[in-house]
This record gives sequence, structure tokens and C-alpha cells, in this order.
Amino acid sequence: MSAEHRENRPFKAIPQLDALLAQMKLYVGDQVVQPDSSAVVSEDVFLHSPFVLRLAADETALRERVEAALSAVEASPYEATDLALVVVASSSYLKIAEVLAVVELPEVAELPASRTLTGPIRPKAMQSARSGCEIEVAICLSKTREFKPLQAWRRWSWLSLSRFGVGTEASLGGFVPLPLDAAKRDEFGLPNGTMRYIVIDNDVSVTSPDSSEDSLQLYVDADLLALMSVNDKGSSSKYMQRLLFIDAVWVVVNHALLVDDIVDLTPDDIRGSLLDKVVHMAAGPSATTTQITAMLDLMREKPADFMARIEHRVDVLGAAHELVGGTQ
Repeated sequence: MSAEHRENRPFKAIPQLDALLAQMKLYVGDQVVQPDSSAVVSEDVFLHSPFVLRLAADETALRERVEAALSAVEASPYEATDLALVVVASSSYLKIAEVLAVVELPEVAELPASRTLTGPIRPKAMQSARSGCEIEVAICLSKTREFKPLQAWRRWSWLSLSRFGVGTEASLGGFVPLPLDAAKRDEFGLPNGTMRYIVIDNDVSVTSPDSSEDSLQLYVDADLLALMSVNDKGSSSKYMQRLLFIDAVWVVVNHALLVDDIVDLTPDDIRGSLLDKVVHMAAGPSATTTQITAMLDLMREKPADFMARIEHRVDVLGAAHELVGGTQ
């Protein structure tokens, strides 16, 4: 299911299944994540707080929605016992997708209104604060059916799907600077006055789910990097860190704009990619699918305006005020 990246199904939807998923919410710490949106939490919350999926406001509301869905399925080409509620947690950085729950659709009516996804053993996807994770909740076929036009037939094809994204500041700013010393300057043919140099892996497109922060190498003058490390919480270091991050994002955007079909790509096409993380950051922690689409359009049409949103998100101006108005 997690490998399927199409929002539009080639068969008729069942609105009552969509309604069942639309009432669900994900709770992480004090953050509430709505379907098809995302939130940013602290690393401590991501690594230690429970992820709780609220299926409905209460058991009565859940039972009513499931009964409505079952009635609609009865009038469809599908059998209710052929459908299941599936919950999957994935991490693009770890390249994993873990199935957390599979419940036959009729049995969903008997579930408690809320379900904890993190116990008793925390899923690996929720142990990587660097990448964040995505929770997919879907109504899927639990078995393969006879092929018929305009009907789902493959096992685990989804009829309805909602996604919840959870990230951290580390997952949004995970470009780890590397020392740019004399040897690296010689390797890249750079003059001695070069402060920073960014290399990106041309073998993997920034729009591909195979891309990640590791696809980009951010080199910073070795002496400057050492000074920043000595006082990494100081105002001058924080300002430099933000400027370097902006430089890295600008390189990602430029590479994306060179992709042949960039004008046709949707947020779902780039899901899990390096560009996807950048677009989500510009859109904000609780952005809806519509807002993310608008931000992807802005990146394509007005990249300078898009970069202004990135500057706002990482608070370059605040860091500049702190630097100029402080003593460091």
C-alpha cells in the first residue's frame, strides 16, 4: 500500500469509506494532526511520546460510521469481509514501512475510539527523529479478487486513504555540514576563499523518494566550522547555520526546476523525496494537501517567493536581529 503514490483511483470511490477516515486524528504530544496534513514536534516528543490514533470522537460515533460504510459496501461490487482497515508507519530515511494494524472492516466497529500506535515496542519509523515519519490509514482489499474493469482487484489496493505526517526540526534541517579543507578544495578545484560548497548527487533526482538529506553534501570552511562548533548555541553560529541551510535548500530547488516533468508533478508524485521535505517546510507544520500543492506551484512559478517562505520558517531575520543586537 505504502508504495502506491496515486491519489486518484482508477475505479469508483465509496464516499462512506472516505467519511470513516475523515473523522480520524493523530495525537502526538500536544499536537493534533488532521488527515492529509502534518505537524512538527520536538525530538523528545517524537521519540518518547505516544502516537495515538483517534478513530472517532467516541465508540458510538465510530460504530455509526462503520455501519454506514458497511451499508455502502453492500451496495458496491465488494464484500465487507474482503476489506480491512490498515495502518502503516513509514520512514523515508530508514526506507521502511511497518504494518501496525490490520482489522477487517466489520470488526472496526468493535474497536475502542482511540488506539495507541507506539506500544508495547515502539515502531522503528517512530525512532528516527532525523527523518520524521508518515502514518497511512487506509481501507484496503485484504485479498486478491477476480479482475474486472474499473474495480480494485489486487490485494492491498486501497479504496480510501488518509496520511498523517510527523516531523521534527531535525527532520526539516538535516543537512549536516562537512569540513571544507585544503584537500577538498583541491578535489573540487576551488579557490582558497571559498566559504561553502554544495554537492548534490546527480544520480538520484531530488523528486525521487530515493533522495534524502544524504543526497546533498554541504561543505563549510573547516576553520569556520570548528569555530561554529565551539559555540553552536551562540547568535553568530545560529545565524550562520540558518544561512547555510537556506543555501542548501536553494540548491535543491534549482535541481528540481531542471527535472523534465517538474511542471506536471503533484505532491503525491514527490512524496518521501528531498523536495517533498522542502515543500512541506515552506508550507508549514500543519499544512493541508491543498496548501502543499499551492506551495509546490509557487516553487515552480516563483522560486524567489518560495525561498522567502523558507527564510520565514527558519527565522533568518530573528537570528540576524539577535546577532546584530547582541554581543557575539
